[in-house]
Amino acid sequence: SPALTLTGSAGTSSRELLNILANPVATVGAGLTMPFLNVNAARFETQIARTRYEEAATLFRKSLYSALAEVETALDELTQVHESAVIAVPHRDLGEAPVAIVVPREKGFADADAIRAGLADRLARYKQPRAILFVEALPKNAMGKVQKALLREEHRDLLSS
Repeated sequence: SPALTLTGSAGTSSRELLNILANPVATVGAGLTMPFLNVNAARFETQIARTRYEEAATLFRKSLYSALAEVETALDELTQVHESAVIAVPHRDLGEAPVAIVVPREKGFADADAIRAGLADRLARYKQPRAILFVEALPKNAMGKVQKALLREEHRDLLSS
């Protein structure tokens, strides 16, 4: 803010006083509007940051779902697998990691090492499931779609310890 002195000198303080006296509304108003402009700018920047975060999260989810679908495709190509679902569950070191839930072609088959060996040349190591579970059937809704949310809930603590 301007330094005001009530001296008779013709220094800068007197000029600032003359400006205030000549147009008090504009001079004081300019000083008052600046904080409001800064608040609006801060709100705008916050909204931009939020939008960028949401875009990054959406891209990450698309990438994750694509990777999980790639693992499912590789699993379903194995002769031992009738059908599969791959879900991401919390992992203490990685944040999230893939888990394969497999319905074997032959009842009673539960050889996770054989499944891992079959995936070794099809998938990069980081995409390979951290756990392979065998089930008789996958849970499905009335439309026949695998209920992955149910599977994620059921196995959410599998890799967290």
